[in-house]
Amino acid sequence: MRILRSFFAVILLLLISLTVSPVAIVRADDDENVKEQIIRLQDEEDRALLRGDVEALDRFWADELLYPNDNGDVLTKAQRLAEVRAQTHNFSVFRHDDIRVHIYNGNTAVISGYSTTLKKYKGRVSRGPRRFSAVWVKRNGRWQMVAHQRTDTSRQ
Repeated sequence: MRILRSFFAVILLLLISLTVSPVAIVRADDDENVKEQIIRLQDEEDRALLRGDVEALDRFWADELLYPNDNGDVLTKAQRLAEVRAQTHNFSVFRHDDIRVHIYNGNTAVISGYSTTLKKYKGRVSRGPRRFSAVWVKRNGRWQMVAHQRTDTSRQ
């Protein structure tokens, strides 16, 4: 009977150790590191937009980028970069609040938040506030934005 109890105690400890495994703890730490990385990348992408830095934006944006413009057209990376080069979409103020990041399988991240912006698009001035979401994917060791969406809103 004592052997049977010892056996069950060992099995119970093994099961408990599997549910609180170091892998789960490492994964949580990894996710936090990725979240910080994504927030930093989003900030760098915003600063590149403010500067009109086509070279940096070309690195940040994946070739298959989907980026809706103010008219509701979904632009490709090439079209979006052309707008930046032509200075038809200029930002002068960016401020983000209420930032949230969700990580999926360690290689996909969705960032969302509340954005206050002042910009000019094809001669028309537009002021925030907006809600935004962006999807970042890690490929070949590098994070790139594959989609961006924003919705004009009023802050309650």
